[in-house]
Amino acid sequence: MKLAILAGTRPDIIKLSPIIKECEGRGISYILIYSNQHYSSSLSTIFFEELSIPKPHHIIDYQGSKSSTYVSDLKQDIKEILKDKDFDYVLVHGDTDTALAGAMSAYEMDLKIAHIEAGLRSFDLNMVEEKNRMIIGHFSDLHFAVTGIQTKNLKDEGISSEKIFEVGNTIYDAVLDYIDLARSSSTIKVNLEVEDGEYYLFTSHRGFNVDNKTDLEETINLIGAIPGRVCWPIHPRTSRRIKDYNLELSENIVAMEPLGYLDFLKLLEGAKSVITDSGGVQEEAYILKTPCITMRESTERPETLYSEANVLVGRDIGKLHENLDRDIKSWSSPFGEGDTAKKIIEILSSCIKTA
Repeated sequence: MKLAILAGTRPDIIKLSPIIKECEGRGISYILIYSNQHYSSSLSTIFFEELSIPKPHHIIDYQGSKSSTYVSDLKQDIKEILKDKDFDYVLVHGDTDTALAGAMSAYEMDLKIAHIEAGLRSFDLNMVEEKNRMIIGHFSDLHFAVTGIQTKNLKDEGISSEKIFEVGNTIYDAVLDYIDLARSSSTIKVNLEVEDGEYYLFTSHRGFNVDNKTDLEETINLIGAIPGRVCWPIHPRTSRRIKDYNLELSENIVAMEPLGYLDFLKLLEGAKSVITDSGGVQEEAYILKTPCITMRESTERPETLYSEANVLVGRDIGKLHENLDRDIKSWSSPFGEGDTAKKIIEILSSCIKTA
């Protein structure tokens, strides 16, 4: 079996690390193509070292460029890498522009496509990611869904059930792989002089919260009004906007550069709550049993809403404050048993044998 695996962002690296380790352990031939969408060593190359996975075979470095021709340019570069190579499957993950360009490239080259984390839907077409997810879904030959919710979404869009496999989510594999190491090696809480349950964690990078000055100012004011310390690893996109708009942060905000994954897990596990607009953080918080408050009106991770472990508040300050210190009565485990990567590789192998 020979695979081409595409990654573009920090969450891609984390969620694909169990797949890469499974390939390494089984001696499966693969190449890893990385597009460096996050244009920051803190959000990219450091993760390969931290997660003990090999560095990419190919790096397409656009330094975070988001020009009007970004996806088409990325497509051409991916095609150049894939040409003249006999891949059984091209693996794309999630909903990034890299995943979209990879799926389109493979489709045009008549290569089979496997979509990991398939079928996620927020039903909000104002989100670029939602459009990407839907387009990738209709290019793909195999769909690795997390739960029955994603399976239903795919079937409702006309995808054959024979192409859909419910396998859980590789984020659960990754958190299980790295949380003990984070607990034992990360000094982030000592460095920040914070104790478990005495701080909140905040992340934000979505355009609707940070791109417009008025929206970003409102977001900062919301966080500044939280009664307690708020640790904020600031995404490069958000940091640029803060500087561009000459905005100041409130005294309760502990601002910092983007974190490595182990530091982030350690900080997330000890937080009283996490406030975020990220999809992946919603999942990681759920797995670590940290209450989550999502500054969005919709989510493609509805499982996290079970038992009010995650609540959607948009930028409603009243709803945000109501949910800061809530207790969660029960936690289920919707993301699998920590063997998602193993299942994906075995299904791919089986599909190749029966083709």
